[in-house]
Order: sequence, then C-alpha cells, then structure tokens
Amino acid sequence: MPRRKKAELYDLVQRIIHMHEVEKKDFKTIASILRSEGYDISKSAIHRAYRDYKEFAKKYNEWWDKIEAIVSMTQDKPTSFMLSAVVSVLTQHVMDFVKDIDFMEFEDPNDLIKAVKDLTQMAKSLEEYIGERLKRAVEKIEEEGKKKGIDPEFLKRIKEEIYGI
Repeated sequence: MPRRKKAELYDLVQRIIHMHEVEKKDFKTIASILRSEGYDISKSAIHRAYRDYKEFAKKYNEWWDKIEAIVSMTQDKPTSFMLSAVVSVLTQHVMDFVKDIDFMEFEDPNDLIKAVKDLTQMAKSLEEYIGERLKRAVEKIEEEGKKKGIDPEFLKRIKEEIYGI
C-alpha cells in the first residue's frame, strides 16, 4: 500500500480545502496556521493535497456528467437499458481506479475484488434479463403476427432487427 500523505495522515484535507476556498488563505498561510497548531506539514504538502483533491473532484464531476448523459439518453427506453448503461459506467470507474493503484485507499483488497465481482455479476444479470425480455417480445410478436395473418417474411425482418442480425 502506498505511503499516506501528511494531509491525509493528519486528516486535514477538508480543512485545507475550506481554508483555501472559503477563507481564501494561500498555501503558505495555511501551512503556518497548521504548524502553529503542532502539525508537521509543509506548504508543498498542503499544495499537493489540494491539487489531488481538485483532480479527484474533476474526475468525479466527469463521472457524474456521464451518468447524467446516460440517464438523459435512456429515459425513454426500458429501465433495464438505463441500468445496464449505468453499471457499465460504474465498472469503468472502478477499473480506472484499479489502474492507478497508488491512488486507491482500501483497508481490505478483498473489498475491491468483491466490488468488481458484484459489478460484473450485475452487468451479466442485466444482459440476461434484457435478452430474455427481447426473446419474449419476439415470441409475442410472432404469435400475434400469425394470429393476424401478417406476412411471415415481415415478421422475420422484425425479428432480425430486434436481435441485430
């Protein structure tokens, strides 16, 4: 596991953010205040903590924008399509964090493995659910089409369109 940064070790990140963004203090002033309170932390350590926070916030906002776009694009589609897309984005998000293992902070690696496994299983279950729903829809279309005397070739083209053949 990577070495923890002093701001995290002392649990000062939120305080640093508050002093910099709300109280409008510069990093040198923040370092001076924290050192006067007994924390052994430098201006550069404070600046790194702030920079890391901003990078994480940017990634989080990008991730949230993707989720909002997916919800917007799938709002007129079955809920299962939306869930499938959201699970896909979540899985990608977890994989992005795994790629940058130094950034990861977790007490038990098994928690990460379980999260990835659960997301994979959720994606698989959604895919199976969607496939089953499509299969039932095609069967219903064929059944009703035969009852109403719809051209079998037309029904075949509909089936191919639904299955993407």
